[in-house]
Amino acid sequence: EGRLQVLAISQDADGRKAVDPFFAKGGFERLKPYLDPPNRLGIAIGSDTLPTTIYYDASGREQWRVLGAMDWNGQRAQTLLEGSLGS
Repeated sequence: EGRLQVLAISQDADGRKAVDPFFAKGGFERLKPYLDPPNRLGIAIGSDTLPTTIYYDASGREQWRVLGAMDWNGQRAQTLLEGSLGS
């Protein structure tokens, strides 16, 4: 709480029609979906890979990036997050 903000950006061409039911089914209460069907953000960050996860520090500097799927309950994720958040 208050240490990390996650932005979920959807590029789904069906926009809210696809995203809202997915979020409702998943019960994501603290996660707000943002829509970007034309992939403007992906172009701006220089990634054409889905998913792309980028960690920015409090000053807005990119610290690391993960291209593709990842087990966010696994050891690699734990190591990245502990190193970034000082857990």
